[in-house]
Amino acid sequence: MTDVELDLTSELLPGIDEYYLCRWCGLVARNTDWTSTTWCGGYHFACPICGYRYEPWQTKVGMSKASKIIVMESPEEGFIRPDRTLQEKGVVFVPVLWADTTTAVLQMRFKEIMLDMEKNLDGLTPKERVAEVTQQVMAKGTRTYFQRMAVTDAAKARINTYTKDKYRYEEQETAGIEAMILPADVRMEEPLSQTDALAMYGMTKWLTSNSSSQM
Repeated sequence: MTDVELDLTSELLPGIDEYYLCRWCGLVARNTDWTSTTWCGGYHFACPICGYRYEPWQTKVGMSKASKIIVMESPEEGFIRPDRTLQEKGVVFVPVLWADTTTAVLQMRFKEIMLDMEKNLDGLTPKERVAEVTQQVMAKGTRTYFQRMAVTDAAKARINTYTKDKYRYEEQETAGIEAMILPADVRMEEPLSQTDALAMYGMTKWLTSNSSSQM
């Protein structure tokens, strides 16, 4: 699978997902729910809530330092959803910087293993492959910490200034998106490098599995 296809997935390990983070409004959504603004052998994406393009390397006033967010389910903690209802399983948010090439290759391999595509993609066009991966990701369901949200009129107006290509645009308007706005108390000042994040959740899974086996 290509990087373009694997970018649509989020699951790195069971209960651990990596999502693109809107660096302007704090949106966290399924990677399949970002609005595509152009096809150029890959994609450019915009936030479906504020409409700003995703720019992983830019540094601008008002923009978060973190480029992505790792979300880990934590059964020991409670979590209040954006609609103020209590969720049974808690989550831990870890803001991270954009990955270096070596770390990205490892993460993509994790994602490919977790996705476990049932259908062979050989012989499909690039757009058909992306559509098939998107369908597979969405068939796996959504995380309980997300809620259904609508693409905003402000986002549509801003996105319309970028391009006339509305790939998947109508689908998002009909189905909505599965997303949340990052809680305000998540510390964003010093995001982890993704190399450190890999080590962190690797150790977390090791401790969890060993702790469970000793009970």
